[in-house]
Amino acid sequence: MKNFKWWQWILIIIAIGIVFYIVYPKYYFTDNGRARCNRITGVVDVVSFFGDWERIGKENLFIRLIEKIKLIFESKEEKKKRKMRENLGSLRSALIIYYGEHEGFYPKSLQDLAPKYIGKIPYPEEEWIYNPQTGDVYSQSYGY
Repeated sequence: MKNFKWWQWILIIIAIGIVFYIVYPKYYFTDNGRARCNRITGVVDVVSFFGDWERIGKENLFIRLIEKIKLIFESKEEKKKRKMRENLGSLRSALIIYYGEHEGFYPKSLQDLAPKYIGKIPYPEEEWIYNPQTGDVYSQSYGY
């Protein structure tokens, strides 16, 4: 093995970190069903990556890698649409919970959902069109 200089070792470690950042998912479920975030636990998750190899399977790992690569090349417009759909799903879920807890009544405005049913109304708040009679909410920009 070639004698590496100290800065070459640092480059190798950074390259390995980048590979794990792309390949390994941001959230994964442990055996007890709780989600852990690998951005916080760092080294522990690298060890878990090798330990979970049998459980994840090579095919699933390949699919995750393809999904990560796809996200890298996603356009800004596609990212905005994806984020908007995620926010819209959160709002609709909060509305369903509110409706169930208030015996069939929807909130008068989306601000009534925060902070109990949703942490905060997703930005920009002006984006959302809400009908309090039917509980329908959709995006002004994209029409979802």
